[in-house]
Amino acid sequence: MELADLSPAEVSRFLQERRRGAADSGEAELICRSGLSVGSVIEYKSTAERCMALAREKITVSEEADISFPDGMTFIAGELTAGQGRFSRAWHAPAGGLWLVTVIVNTLLPSSSVLYPLAAGVACCETVRHYGLNATLKWVNDVQAGGRKLAGILLETKRGPRYGEEYVLIGIGLN
Repeated sequence: MELADLSPAEVSRFLQERRRGAADSGEAELICRSGLSVGSVIEYKSTAERCMALAREKITVSEEADISFPDGMTFIAGELTAGQGRFSRAWHAPAGGLWLVTVIVNTLLPSSSVLYPLAAGVACCETVRHYGLNATLKWVNDVQAGGRKLAGILLETKRGPRYGEEYVLIGIGLN
């Protein structure tokens, strides 16, 4: 099985099974064999306040334990109870949507780091288009389909407390 062979139904089934991670079912191995690090480690919670908070805590705990934080780790929640958008605005994130944060180590020069939001938006649009909706990017953090907001993208950074590594937290909320 190749990564491209996963159907929308298989992706949906994976998310609905509420697994603790992909490692126990082979998805992580498939992702790594494909040369990708994003999603190679997945942590799923049926309910969380914010995925950003989960990611920040995991980075801190990993560094304090002198364990390398896995680049590309993804946190997924079935629903968020305290979701936030830009400017700390409340983000309604009930069950049935897709609420996630992917953490990557920032390896870009500071002048190029401004590309992260654009890259996340383009990737989100391409993914939605793959499922048959004509998605467009409304600069810089909204994905729209049919003139309505379909998803929001929020990026934050965190500097590791022990080694000073800079992490980019890419949050995506898909209604």
